[in-house]
Amino acid sequence: MFGEKTSYEMTGAPLGEKAKQATEYNFMLKLEQVSPINQQSFDEIKSKITPYTDKILDKMQEVGIKYPTLKFTVMDKNAVPFKGSEHLTTTFFLTK
Repeated sequence: MFGEKTSYEMTGAPLGEKAKQATEYNFMLKLEQVSPINQQSFDEIKSKITPYTDKILDKMQEVGIKYPTLKFTVMDKNAVPFKGSEHLTTTFFLTK
């Protein structure tokens, strides 16, 4: 969907975390490049990934997480923000 060199990383809340944080999971999409570096590009990435993240959120609800949240972040392949994206929204909080 985003190219061969795309990877992702998903992490959950540590055990013993407060209730709000216990339902929040981090989903990082690591891309080779985003061009052009503007808000519309990051919004389009979010739109393209939404069907996949919706399935993750559904599965989270199925296993008993009442209010699942994915903190979705778009980063470069080294897991750092894209140069020039400092004033753009590259992290989105996705819920069902």
